[in-house]
Order: sequence, then C-alpha cells, then structure tokens
Amino acid sequence: MKRWLPGDVVKPAEVIGRRIFEKNPATPLDINLVNPNHFYDSRFNEDLSLDRLGEGQPHKSTITFMTPACDAAAVEQRKSIMSQLRPEHDAASVEPSVHFVGWVAAHRKNIKHEVIRPDPLTLEREGVENPFHALLDRTDAREKVQAWRLSRSLFMSFKEHGQMVAPMRRKELVPASREID
Repeated sequence: MKRWLPGDVVKPAEVIGRRIFEKNPATPLDINLVNPNHFYDSRFNEDLSLDRLGEGQPHKSTITFMTPACDAAAVEQRKSIMSQLRPEHDAASVEPSVHFVGWVAAHRKNIKHEVIRPDPLTLEREGVENPFHALLDRTDAREKVQAWRLSRSLFMSFKEHGQMVAPMRRKELVPASREID
C-alpha cells in the first residue's frame, strides 16, 4: 500500500496524534489511562509537537513508517536522562526506562480553537526525517499556568473524541487502530 502523504494544510478529517512515552513498555493502550501531563510541555517557548497519522483514519503505512523514529526518540530520552544524573548515582541502579507505546489521537476537527500547522522535519535541518510532523500553536500558552490549562483542554478533547493508536513494529502484526469519530 502506498504511504499517505500529508498536504500543506492540516485538514479537518486528518487524524493527529500525540506520542505517548511510558516507563513500562507493557502499559495498556487505554485512553482512560492517558495522563493529562502528556499534553503539558514545560518548554514554554516552543509549540506542541504532534504527528499527522492519516486522513479519515490512521494509515497503517504511516504508523509503520513512524514507529522506528518514535522508538529512537525514546532511546534519546533515556540518554538525556542518563546524561543529567549526578556522578554519585550508580548508572546501573538508576537506568531510566522510557518506551514509546503509541499515540493518543483524534481528528483535527475535534481539536477546537487551536491552530495546527504542518512542520515536516528533514534530515538536513533537524537530523530526523518526519514528513508527518505538525505543531500546535502555543502563542497564548507561553507561561506555566496557560500551558497547564491548554494541556487540560487538549486532554479532554482527545479523551472525548479520540482513541489510542498502537505502534506497528515490523516484527508485530498489531493493528494500527480502529476508526475514530
């Protein structure tokens, strides 16, 4: 199947997702277990990173393409945590556990009052290839309280209208997801 290619505009029917990283790789993909803090980012000067997963529903080819990059991002998060440990910590006893477990996703049309724009990442510019990357504008949420409120609003929108999308690792035969409203 040919991979879905996103356009220059995030359309209302597109499925957008926020990556979910957990300590336990066996964390169940259950929308009722999503932590509201997955939508909170303390880098207040940056917009919120999302992935465009398909139009109408998550596309298997997109999920299969994105999963290795998401797994690599989990490895980078682990390295970042390790580099911040103080010398007196025994690295073996503090081994951080960060695993990519999937996306919490919803149709763009259900994320009201937010500007979401395409932001494809390239190897040359960012060192990673992600034609499905998008940013949710946080211009009005650059301070802690506003960013927290936005995270709770997004959490409620995704929880009410969304679903979990499982990663598609080549060795697995896990369905990407079922249709969402």
